Amino acid sequence: MEQPNKTGKKIVIPAAAGAVIMLGVAFLTGLASAENAQMVFRRLCDGAFAAGVILAGFGGLLFASNEGQFDILSFGVKQVIRSFTRKDLSQDRQTFYDYRAEKSKHKRPVRYILLVGAGYLLLSGVFLAIYYMV
Repeated sequence: MEQPNKTGKKIVIPAAAGAVIMLGVAFLTGLASAENAQMVFRRLCDGAFAAGVILAGFGGLLFASNEGQFDILSFGVKQVIRSFTRKDLSQDRQTFYDYRAEKSKHKRPVRYILLVGAGYLLLSGVFLAIYYMV
């Protein structure tokens, strides 16, 4: 079981990043110069949708990385860089199996980023519904 403050931190950081993205997009699309409530909700919908897509996309990429989808690419790049920087290549040779076993021990938490991204997408839907009601 995770400690409550660590769980809160894993939710607050993506939520704060999403809020910055949402407000940034909303102001860049003209939130400050909105003429009526309908335009305000349109801008907020755009911002929440952008934040949700970015966070959910980032969470999806982390999920794919945790499942090993990019392991062969990162292993290959690491081996190429190592071959140019090391003089003795026979020393400390790592196989792909060893690399993948070591990497599988260090999975990043993805659930919280995906949940926050889905929350921003849901918030976007709420703003869209309000936009059409006003």
